[in-house]
Amino acid sequence: MTRILLLEAAGPESGALARTAACRGISVYAATHPALHTGYPPWLRDLLAGWLAIDFTAPERALENIITFARSNRIDAVLTANEYLTPLVAQACSALGLLSNDPDIAAATRNKVAMSTRFRHYGVDAPLTSVPETTDEAAAFARRSGALPCVVKPAEQAGSQGVTIAYDTDQVVDGYERARRQYRERTYGLPLDTRVLMQPLIVGTEYSVESVTANGCSRHVCITRKCTDATGVETGHDLPAVLPQQTRRRILAETDKALAALGVHNSASHTEVIVEPSGRCRIIEIAARSAAGRIGFLIDYALGIDWWKACIDASLGLHVDVSPTRSRYAAVRFLTSPQHGTLQRLDNLPTTEPDVPELHIRAAFGDPVGPGNGNSGRLGCFITVGTAPAAVSQRADDLLADVRVNLAPERPSSIPGTGAQHA
Repeated sequence: MTRILLLEAAGPESGALARTAACRGISVYAATHPALHTGYPPWLRDLLAGWLAIDFTAPERALENIITFARSNRIDAVLTANEYLTPLVAQACSALGLLSNDPDIAAATRNKVAMSTRFRHYGVDAPLTSVPETTDEAAAFARRSGALPCVVKPAEQAGSQGVTIAYDTDQVVDGYERARRQYRERTYGLPLDTRVLMQPLIVGTEYSVESVTANGCSRHVCITRKCTDATGVETGHDLPAVLPQQTRRRILAETDKALAALGVHNSASHTEVIVEPSGRCRIIEIAARSAAGRIGFLIDYALGIDWWKACIDASLGLHVDVSPTRSRYAAVRFLTSPQHGTLQRLDNLPTTEPDVPELHIRAAFGDPVGPGNGNSGRLGCFITVGTAPAAVSQRADDLLADVRVNLAPERPSSIPGTGAQHA
């Protein structure tokens, strides 16, 4: 019997991998912290063939424990949907003789300083990156001619956490200090590189490329159009993006170059791209794992591709089939709070129906909530589907505009979910 080990099985993407594997008769094991395991839903605990209690804050010991567990349970593949754990997957697979990404440079898919260095060395068209060592250096960078506006972000974070778009020197300094405060990853307590990157703000349309790479050959499943608000926070996704062939070819060619630069040989990947008005394609960053934000589910709704099966097959060295079986479009929109407060009520939420197949609420009434300053600020999401891309996107926007986020004890807010900039 085939056996796979998930480094963390919690979350919608990991859960989808676990379900898909189990439905194919694959035994699923998980490595996680005991406190997180107690929070697994009953269906997930019942599905697992076994699990490894692990402390990810001690990476060397964690690696040894994973290798020992994998050998004793005859594990055939190790994979993860968690960005912070992707280097550990590559290292474990290398020690076990299993398929994965290049272990010697896997950290560059997590660390944006190392990533920018690899991009520069391999000629990937990415923003110029400065790594100031002090607040004074950051301020000096901001005073250079043409340096503003710029993006200030931590070397190791995900989900837009700690990212600032700065338009003046004071915002650069504030953003730098905020990014430097990102010492540890919040879920696993992993120690983080506290360096800060500064890059010129690239203006254009934001996309992502969802790919599965097997034995060094990348299959680009689709290009996703990213929806953002004025602060750069993601508010939704539409896929597949409708693009001129020339633009599509340019995006995929630059993505191939970036994946090769980061040693992505056997895994899913999520490549963030900005296409400037001139048509120039700039690679912002790559994550060597499945995209979050329900994108893997959108791929199934729109194209009929079993994304999770493709990810598992790549990890096992099997044939990866990503041939579309339908031609539709899908969109997701995220619910966020317009201001800080206590969540009292969500009014005018969409109802599930054929063109709105999913609605998820992740925040509980009575929870403290705040503006969507990163993916962790989302209250929930919903999905729309259809045969016309513009209509699917507009339907999602219209439904979102009707949602009312009511807060207490402050006076209730009656502002659309993603309208934080209008508060």
